[in-house]
Amino acid sequence: MKYEKHFTVTDDGFNGSYYPCSPKSIKAIIEMFGDDTDDYLAKGGVKYFHGLGFSVMTMSPSWLIDFFIAYAFKEAKGFKKECRETRIELDRCISKAIAEW
Repeated sequence: MKYEKHFTVTDDGFNGSYYPCSPKSIKAIIEMFGDDTDDYLAKGGVKYFHGLGFSVMTMSPSWLIDFFIAYAFKEAKGFKKECRETRIELDRCISKAIAEW
């Protein structure tokens, strides 16, 4: 299985590969499996979604995780009270679920 177009961080800003469905489809999905956009796990996902009639864009999650974490922590600094309340609520819910279990 060969991709139609490959994207790189230096040229396009992200790692990815595009696998169009044959016959042409108007449905598409972005998948983030494995560590590489062309590894065994990603290609398995491509085959599965092609079977459902989807064109597939595989993306490497490593760049997204780095971007998301930096952005999320930067934004969270402005909402310290809300972040604390959310952590307390999550702790309460998880503790309750464990106690009931």
